[in-house]
Amino acid sequence: MTLMASRRSLLTTLGAAAALATLPAWQEEDERPGHMQVLSPDPLWTRFATTPIVMDRRSGAYTATFRPDVTRLAGRPITIMGFMLPLEAARATRHFGLMRKNHQCDFCPPSLPTEAIEVRLIQPHANTTDLIQVSGRLSLHPSSDSGFFFQLDQAVAR
Repeated sequence: MTLMASRRSLLTTLGAAAALATLPAWQEEDERPGHMQVLSPDPLWTRFATTPIVMDRRSGAYTATFRPDVTRLAGRPITIMGFMLPLEAARATRHFGLMRKNHQCDFCPPSLPTEAIEVRLIQPHANTTDLIQVSGRLSLHPSSDSGFFFQLDQAVAR
């Protein structure tokens, strides 16, 4: 290795270390060493993650069994932070998936079924890759027929 190549390697390593030292609190390390993934810090995602999802091997349908602490939220207004996953090709939308994980990382695993909420807004919101906060009325759907097990209706995004 030449002196120039070793300097470049050192500078790259130091630059990466400096970048990691300044990551926001909601950026967590993935299972793979040195790989970062952006997660929403909202504690509701942890509560939703306790929902067991079972697949019927004959039909291929998925079913969710909601725990009591999750069913108590059904029909109530909640506020949660996550990342927009547009479901339609438009600059602004009323209908999107709210994900716990930022879907912009091509090398990160996708969100689990318990890390996704279908959102229907009152007013359109510009598509963004930033962390957003959404408030709306939560509904639970035990069957995968609707595509999402969690839905927020009459929602507002900030």
